Amino acid sequence: MKVLKIFITGINLLLISLTSNSQDIRTIDTKVADLLAQLPATDVQYTNKIMSDMLSLGDAGMRKICSQVIPVGKGDDTRPRFAVESMSRYLSQFGKDTEKKFWEQICISYAVNQKDYTIKIFS
Repeated sequence: MKVLKIFITGINLLLISLTSNSQDIRTIDTKVADLLAQLPATDVQYTNKIMSDMLSLGDAGMRKICSQVIPVGKGDDTRPRFAVESMSRYLSQFGKDTEKKFWEQICISYAVNQKDYTIKIFS
């Protein structure tokens, strides 16, 4: 009986350690979609958390969000536009100078490469 308890406890500890070490293997597309689905958030603190998570996606993730902003009248891009504006507000806080420069470079390069003036004006 004691051996059975030790065996079951060992199996449980092994399973717990395997699940706690799992990595997030989602693609950038999936991560962006998951974050955008949470916008607009219910409060500023949660919006700030989402913005921090978006920043952790790096250059590719931030460009993916910008690429979902479409010309006015062509569809619903409310969430990506909200994300772009919220990111600009989030990075205007004190102490975020490095991230702010990173974001400015992404916005400028995105706006320069656009043909539609409504996207250029927004960016």
